Amino acid sequence: MTTLTQPAPLSPFAVFRHRSFTRLWLAQFVSQFGSGLTTIAATLLIYRMTGSALSVGLTLIATTLPGLLVGLLAGAVVDRYDRRRIMIAADLIRAGLVVLIPVLIPFGIAWLYVILLLSSTMTQFFDPANESLLPEVAPEEELSAASALMTISLTGAQTIGFAAAGVIAAQLPIAWAFYLDALTFVLSAICIMGVRAAPLATDEQTTVATVLRQVRDGLGVIRDTAPLRSLFILAVPLMLVFGFANTLLLPFTARALNAGEFAYGLLEGVPVLGFVLGSLLMAHLADRLHPSQWIAAGTLAMAVLYLWFAS
Repeated sequence: MTTLTQPAPLSPFAVFRHRSFTRLWLAQFVSQFGSGLTTIAATLLIYRMTGSALSVGLTLIATTLPGLLVGLLAGAVVDRYDRRRIMIAADLIRAGLVVLIPVLIPFGIAWLYVILLLSSTMTQFFDPANESLLPEVAPEEELSAASALMTISLTGAQTIGFAAAGVIAAQLPIAWAFYLDALTFVLSAICIMGVRAAPLATDEQTTVATVLRQVRDGLGVIRDTAPLRSLFILAVPLMLVFGFANTLLLPFTARALNAGEFAYGLLEGVPVLGFVLGSLLMAHLADRLHPSQWIAAGTLAMAVLYLWFAS
């Protein structure tokens, strides 16, 4: 009698044997590390120059506004053009923009806002292209592990970047953070050049009209799907609260906690680590409650934790 033996389960890290996935993972890691540097360095630079929480808030607006203005449009464009080329172009453009910050900031802080706005616009094209490539560089049976590793890459790199920006700001000229960020974008572009993925097939010729129609169709799906519509409505006040918290964290760290710039970088990194831990926890607990109950519980928990932190 012949007994069939089940193949041993693959290690979550086995997906790294696929060269294109490894390159994509490295590209995200180095670019997110650099983005973490610039996020904190730009905030510290503005606060040093102005001492104003309003000015800090304007930097956050500059980085988040493109998501509202071009996010849907960027997603439609990515669906119709070579994603690798889009990512490489976005990286190289962001490298050129970031390296200009130390050059142009002596002429006025408005230049910093402009560069952050343009760099964030490029990110709106890079991110959906990056996400759409993942299923093509990892086989279906390893896609869950690949997705988890990409999440760890993103959040871990940001956390390291936040802390490194605090160290650079405390020990070196802050311009070094922007130069290092520009280098990470170049390295990311080099990694992406080695990714192999088939171009997407489109059913119709790509024109401005077809892209705009695709955006309209996407908005229609949100409008006509109750869960998506509810999440969209909920996201507005939540993002408003997060905006308040992120804007006030640096003044709070300096004035209420009497802590330095390195401590601020660490505090910015803590929520990112919490995201990773929360994701791992939800992998085991998600089935115990309905998704809507988890969202409500999570929102309430954030409110309680914010009040406790402020006290």
